[in-house]
Amino acid sequence: MSIIQTNIFRDIDLTFSQNIKHDIAKVIDLNAIKQAVKIIVCTRHKPFEPFWGPGLAELIGENFDPVKMAVIEDDIAYHIRQKEPRVLSVKIHDLSDIDNGLLHLDIYFKVKDNKDVEVVSIVIDQVR
Repeated sequence: MSIIQTNIFRDIDLTFSQNIKHDIAKVIDLNAIKQAVKIIVCTRHKPFEPFWGPGLAELIGENFDPVKMAVIEDDIAYHIRQKEPRVLSVKIHDLSDIDNGLLHLDIYFKVKDNKDVEVVSIVIDQVR
């Protein structure tokens, strides 16, 4: 008899929704990894780590050109590879409408021990 060990990834749900026991709900497996990728992409500063992530939210209002978008995409991919060891092969597809203040990125990645390509969409709209 062989036992197959699987990795179960758990984290708290950052929407702070409640489970049936009225405790903070958990996100597990792929949803936990997707949540971690979103946190990495949107966070710029952490205590005692002033340049922890790319901080997309801070870029709203910037004037973008193709060169700057390429630098941002490389920065995002770098931070995901450095801070999320469960993620492999990060690729970013830019669907932004910069003229209307919309930053839309689809982040494609593979999870270790999984052949499927997963996607996380990040949309940041500038309020006018």
